[in-house]
Amino acid sequence: VLSENQARFYMAQLLLALSYLHSKRILHRDVKPDNILLVPDGYIKLTDMGISADMKDKDYCTSLSGTHGYMAPELYASGHRHGTPSDWFSSGIVLHEFVVGSRPFDHHRLQKWAQISSANSQDAKAYATEKLGLATLQTSKCNSASCKDFISALLTLDHRDRLGSAGELSEILEHSFFDGLDVQAVERRALKAPFLPNTSKANVDTGIDDIEEAFGGNNRNAAKTIPTKDQIKFEGYELNNRIDSGPQNHGDDNESLILNKKPAADIPTIPTTDTATASQS
Repeated sequence: VLSENQARFYMAQLLLALSYLHSKRILHRDVKPDNILLVPDGYIKLTDMGISADMKDKDYCTSLSGTHGYMAPELYASGHRHGTPSDWFSSGIVLHEFVVGSRPFDHHRLQKWAQISSANSQDAKAYATEKLGLATLQTSKCNSASCKDFISALLTLDHRDRLGSAGELSEILEHSFFDGLDVQAVERRALKAPFLPNTSKANVDTGIDDIEEAFGGNNRNAAKTIPTKDQIKFEGYELNNRIDSGPQNHGDDNESLILNKKPAADIPTIPTTDTATASQS
């Protein structure tokens, strides 16, 4: 969990980065901590534009794109349209995670709210009060009133009323949460960062064990061969190293996130007379 001063420093940069993208008519659509990198001078870089959307020729997006837990509720609505307010919502999730240590919403409940709100606004309001309150944040004694209010404003369920939906960045930075922070100095990278990463050693978890676990466990000493009777089942397939991870892969151009992609000649095959294959779903 970060202090409010630390979170404010990083949040200002995240919002500046998103505002720059928006000024170029680009939606990021996958704002989350995984895509925020800390560089040697202690400032951040917003990365992974894999499912970003070029908005030069349109006013909104209609595809379901993002990562569950960070996606704005309007993306779950039938026949939905989303724009820049969806990025602001995701940044609110990130800030909540910074200062509280967890995400505020179960995405299934956001989906349910979106379905209800399209049919009955009163029922949606009641559901939001019961299931989508920010109880952990509001009862926290570690966060200021301005921080709580700022996060709540970014996480307004109705995108039309969300902070930033009208005035974009200028409206957001006017919030009292940023009182005392020289945002222009942050933009010039003139302020001393609250933390400097140790760049003399690897400090990133590659997550290789998670990937191995997803494909049947992480026993590195497991047998490498498959019985012939089982290999026959894969006859006619090709080995595809693509790993799909849900809605975040369904961008406007339907590109998929590909990990460890290699030329076919470099991919080892299981020793048989025919090419062994695996289909990932």
